Amino acid sequence: MREGLDAGFDLAFSNELRIDHSITCPIITLRPEADLPIVPIYTNIFAPPLPQPKRFVQLGQTIRELVESWPSDLRVAVIGTGHLSLELGGPRQFGPHGPDPEFDRRAVEWIATGDLDGCLSEVTLDSLHAPGNATHGFMDFMLMMGVAGAGRKADYVDTYDLFHTMEAYFTWYPNGAPA
Repeated sequence: MREGLDAGFDLAFSNELRIDHSITCPIITLRPEADLPIVPIYTNIFAPPLPQPKRFVQLGQTIRELVESWPSDLRVAVIGTGHLSLELGGPRQFGPHGPDPEFDRRAVEWIATGDLDGCLSEVTLDSLHAPGNATHGFMDFMLMMGVAGAGRKADYVDTYDLFHTMEAYFTWYPNGAPA
């Protein structure tokens, strides 16, 4: 936390954190044994005033620097959750292909190709509201792009079109995709 504060992020700490699906779903999927320690990091994607998208990228870069400078030989995985266009409780919630398939296509392309500059040039708080009232969760994917590093293409990309949204999955391996 101290290093995060020194890097310009007002990180908070709680001994009474109640974890939700953003923590439990990845753990159940990736490590059902739940036998590894986790450090949840929550970001503000819903409550105004929202941080600017570039702050999510900067936080991701800072997380990467903190992990790389940690004086230990333990392996660390940074796992993030986010989403593409999403409407919660609004008129577009159950549309045929989610609120905005074109935004979803561009968003997946930005991440898949590592086009952080293109993403930052188009994504604003206002532009994120247009594809759906909860699309601001895409900024958590931008955070993961920051962790991966500027210009770093995703080693694995997959999407799954549900009836009301598109799911997206991205992986960056430390030394490229495994053989």
